[in-house]
Amino acid sequence: MADIAELDELISQQLSQHDLAQCIRVSRKWFRLFAPHLWGDLSCLENPSKVRQQAFGRVVLEDYLLKHQHQESEDEDYDAEQPLPTTLSSRPLAKYGPWIRELPYPRQLYIILHSVCDLDVDFTATELMRHLYKQCPIMEFQHLTLFTSSIEWDELMEVVSEYVIPRTRSLRVEKQHRHHDLESWRLKYVLRHCSSIMEELTIQTNVIYLEDDNDKEDDDEEAQPWTQLKRLELKWCLDWSEDKAFWAWLWKRCSHVEHLVVNDMDDVRQSLAEGILTHMPNLNKIHLEGTSWKSEEIVAILSASRQGWKKVSMSCLSLSPTAMTCLMNHSSTLERLMLDGIHGVTHSDKIQVLRCCPMLYEFSDAGQQSNSRFIDVHSFVDQDPDTGSLKAWESEASLRALKICIVGIPRPELYESQVIKEDYPGQGQELHNRVYARLARLTNLESLWLGEEGHHHGAFSCLEMSLESGLDGISGLKALRELNVSSMRTRIGEREVQWMVEHWPKLRVIHGLLEKGRDKKAVEWLQQHHPDISLK
Repeated sequence: MADIAELDELISQQLSQHDLAQCIRVSRKWFRLFAPHLWGDLSCLENPSKVRQQAFGRVVLEDYLLKHQHQESEDEDYDAEQPLPTTLSSRPLAKYGPWIRELPYPRQLYIILHSVCDLDVDFTATELMRHLYKQCPIMEFQHLTLFTSSIEWDELMEVVSEYVIPRTRSLRVEKQHRHHDLESWRLKYVLRHCSSIMEELTIQTNVIYLEDDNDKEDDDEEAQPWTQLKRLELKWCLDWSEDKAFWAWLWKRCSHVEHLVVNDMDDVRQSLAEGILTHMPNLNKIHLEGTSWKSEEIVAILSASRQGWKKVSMSCLSLSPTAMTCLMNHSSTLERLMLDGIHGVTHSDKIQVLRCCPMLYEFSDAGQQSNSRFIDVHSFVDQDPDTGSLKAWESEASLRALKICIVGIPRPELYESQVIKEDYPGQGQELHNRVYARLARLTNLESLWLGEEGHHHGAFSCLEMSLESGLDGISGLKALRELNVSSMRTRIGEREVQWMVEHWPKLRVIHGLLEKGRDKKAVEWLQQHHPDISLK
């Protein structure tokens, strides 16, 4: 090795567990150098290797016994400055515990340690866990999923809360069954041990209250909020109590949250709206999902932001005109709007977003519903009926990503029954020119999704994307990096892809060109001359 500590450290970080295990067999010098790094990441013990798991379990057990043997033999006159007894100095965890950064999840670790506990010993697997955690001062969990079954067991809950939860950056409390209930005092007990390093919190469990809950809960009304908590995710949480006491307790600790994800949350939505308004001044990103939302609940949530929404994502909801009005009240701050399977949003509503949001960076209108994600060509063109010119959109300069399917364009060259007929000769070409003119104004566009895989509705009334149809009208989109024409009946051929490469120099991804029925020469030309462009 280089005999340079910093360089040796960098080399060790690039080696796998298998490589490190091979290195320690080379020489004593290499053993001393690489053994600590081999102990650094023990999350590999989660893999179903009983030999490895039992070997580690015996190491922990041996270390535990050695330590207690020393404590029993130690007398009051023992001099702490003298060298440690041989049995104590040879403890593996005393030597390598300070190097351990990652361990298996608590439930898995309990199973490993339980397997080495004989029935006639007077200590338990949780005691071994406590002993192990004490030897690992730099241990940290980047992501921890804690199932409710682990919390319902008092001994395991206490050990995990004391040693694991304070060292967790992203915590997920999850029920193992849809109707699994967890007492509120247990959930509070765990969350009280969260430290200031926690950045993300996900709660996915039903909360219930027992008659003696108040006796088990400490009065911590003065507890400080989690200062690093930026993302809060609440999924399928039910609470049938009247006062929703647990949630009121939770909101007070979420004053630094910026991003909120909510899926259903029956019976807690009104409490959530009040919590956002009262305790979450920094909240500016939200995702709402679920089919059971009531209009007034959506309105209450969208109206609660004090800073103004920057990112709004909604899935499987039905938006009323009132809810849409509440959303548009944030047009001055809105940067990203993603709609997925949303009902009730009209073509005019979508254009209103594009027309009135000067900070809009991304607009995505997608979903599994066949008609909810399309916009009529006349609405998209947004032409002034008096002058015939295109109306100005405030998002023209800011928009970077547009995901929207434009339909309603007559395509007389197609003979399928779904083709829309022209009202007058040349109408199809005229509408093509207007759409290209509208797209050409989005000069900073980087991602343009006009189609999506699996959605064939409207495929026969979409843009041709051919030079004959006026594709050259959007040659000014020099920042374009991604194009999606999936499930669209385009006429993209070799000439078109050559034109795209010439006029869109940053283009790196094209979706839809590998579909059945596409021009093979266009694909072959791109693969041969521009393999850096990914075809999907």
